[in-house]
Amino acid sequence: MKKFLSWAKLQVKRMIIIFIRIFCPVKKNRIYFISNGGAFYSCNPRAFFEYLYENHKNEFEFCYCVKNELKNLLPKDKNIKTFKNNSIKNIYYFQTSKIIVSNFRIGWAMNKRKGQLYIQTWHGGPIPQKMIEKDAVNDLDSNYIKMAKKDSLNIDLLMTGSDAVLKIFKTNFWYNGNISNFGTPRYDVFIKTSKAQINEIKKRLGIKEQTKVVLYAPTFRDSVSLNNLLLKDEIVLNAFEKYFNENVVLIYKFHPNQINNAKNINFGNKKVINLTTYSNIVDLELIADVLITDFSSVMADFVVMNKLCFLLIKDYEDYINNERGLYLKLDDLPYIKLKKEEEFSDILKDENLIKNSLKNLTEFKEKYGINEVGDSCAKLYNVIKEKINE
Repeated sequence: MKKFLSWAKLQVKRMIIIFIRIFCPVKKNRIYFISNGGAFYSCNPRAFFEYLYENHKNEFEFCYCVKNELKNLLPKDKNIKTFKNNSIKNIYYFQTSKIIVSNFRIGWAMNKRKGQLYIQTWHGGPIPQKMIEKDAVNDLDSNYIKMAKKDSLNIDLLMTGSDAVLKIFKTNFWYNGNISNFGTPRYDVFIKTSKAQINEIKKRLGIKEQTKVVLYAPTFRDSVSLNNLLLKDEIVLNAFEKYFNENVVLIYKFHPNQINNAKNINFGNKKVINLTTYSNIVDLELIADVLITDFSSVMADFVVMNKLCFLLIKDYEDYINNERGLYLKLDDLPYIKLKKEEEFSDILKDENLIKNSLKNLTEFKEKYGINEVGDSCAKLYNVIKEKINE
């Protein structure tokens, strides 16, 4: 019965699409955004939307597919249409927008029309970390693979910000179309944000300007419980307070897949803040002086910003054996590695180790051809303006 209902819904959706295509033309200046399949207001679509709204507000009609509870994060403006995924409004605005911007694959029924421009920004960073698409085929559902191949046929422009990821996209994305390598929208902010703007974010979060911030953002693990990802907070705080000689707060930001289990955790310590439900991790990265992670792609952001990053890898062998494979070996990554919190104290006392770690970030960017320079939104705007004016 469930299969029949799913099939019936898909047929209705296809009939609606046919109707829209016959009677509703594509609007020249309408632009459609969707982040993580409509589940979040985040990543490259959000960054590009905010750039356009700030700099070219009167040139577009904006459409954003997003959950109802996140609509209040967007500006209050009648020129911005918001709607949830799997709604008739979503189908309508998708089918009538000239430009489509997404960071995830777009599903079966949402084929673009002739004349539309589909920009796939993807959601990874400029560092090739976890294996994706064709390289991860053994870990992907067969239906996803079929959908991904079909989605790639619709893409007009795939975006990346490094030579290394460009190479992967060319061979493993089931795609042989245009690929830009001038950066990705969400990285512009890491390069252009001022100290005053960073302090404003701190103020909004109730963190004093002089307080140092350690961000902990572990990746999602199928085989590891949330409790096993918790840090020994006091040990970490003490080590970094001695290193900075300032007050320190430790911010937890668990993976979106763990929000339901992590959102109500109360650490019972004013210096430890659970911001797992905070909608925009970029804010947290901007105010962070240090990142602690394991295998999260967030580490790439700290390379771009030339900030300290530590890989706390308590279960490296288990992760490699049981989770999706990695493009780079552990020793290829330009970060300080440790296996337990107790190591922070000695590591932070070693000035040469810290200095070399920051030097390694610069060398790593050169080796892998990281091209994030802060102007990708402006360049992408020029691409779509040219397309609109054809």
